[in-house]
Amino acid sequence: MRGRSWWVWPAALGAIVLGGCGSSHKSTSAASKPSIAATTPTVSAPSGAPPPPPGLPPGPPPAPARALTGRVLRAGDLPGFTPQGFSALATTAASWVQAGEAQAPPAERSVQIALLKRLGFLAGVQERLEPRGGGRAESISIVERFGSTRSARAEQQAQVARLKKRGLTTYAVASIPGAQGIATAPGGPFTGLNVAFTRGAYFYLVGVGFAAGTSPAPATRAGLTTAAQRLYARVRG
Repeated sequence: MRGRSWWVWPAALGAIVLGGCGSSHKSTSAASKPSIAATTPTVSAPSGAPPPPPGLPPGPPPAPARALTGRVLRAGDLPGFTPQGFSALATTAASWVQAGEAQAPPAERSVQIALLKRLGFLAGVQERLEPRGGGRAESISIVERFGSTRSARAEQQAQVARLKKRGLTTYAVASIPGAQGIATAPGGPFTGLNVAFTRGAYFYLVGVGFAAGTSPAPATRAGLTTAAQRLYARVRG
């Protein structure tokens, strides 16, 4: 999301990776909510899902983005969190990066746009989830579509490498081929947990973030891994 908090949204992801202090895509103050650039198209929620957040323009998205709205977490996938609609979607590299990193330096945005174009980015969707009981925790589910399986895997490698340079660490994720967990280091003010994986020509990222020391923790590595496994089992390349 935007600002400086526990969210790190790698620009090319259009996805949020939850980090600590730096931002590779989105960042925000801990008390703020994600916002979407006025030029970014949005989408009505699928049947049975909550409506999009207030302030987003109504109406159906372009077909490439609409086709992705079923490839994100559903209610019940991540215990304790409820989908709140779509907070970003795009069908061009430029609009995807703008939605995720409007406050980043222009040069950094240009690098991310060039990467996405080189990989054949076709569309991206970000869903926002919040704790059912309220609180400062937040979760995201992101999917990006590319022109090939190879490009989707290259996107995962690029974004994980970028986050590791910012101090995040990786961990093993069971039952999802090639998946990587990405987490903030212990001892910081925020806890960010993420799982990144690909299936076919699609790159996925699910993440959750909250203030360190929150008790009970709104989510765990095991819980997020289970959510990612449920998503992986449901989608096809």
